[in-house]
Amino acid sequence: MALIRFAERPHFRNPWAEFERIRQGLDELSQNLVSEGKSHMQATVYPPLNMYETKDA
Repeated sequence: MALIRFAERPHFRNPWAEFERIRQGLDELSQNLVSEGKSHMQATVYPPLNMYETKDA
């Protein structure tokens, strides 16, 4: 019987490795948002708005 091993797959798979990868991605995302500042999250131009009152309101 042939025994085939794949080099890219470890013998013991860590069940928490995927959570760690997600955590690192979220950390990187939050660091990028903080380093860029909050200016991209705030609107700098607002559209014109016509406001009026009617008797129905």
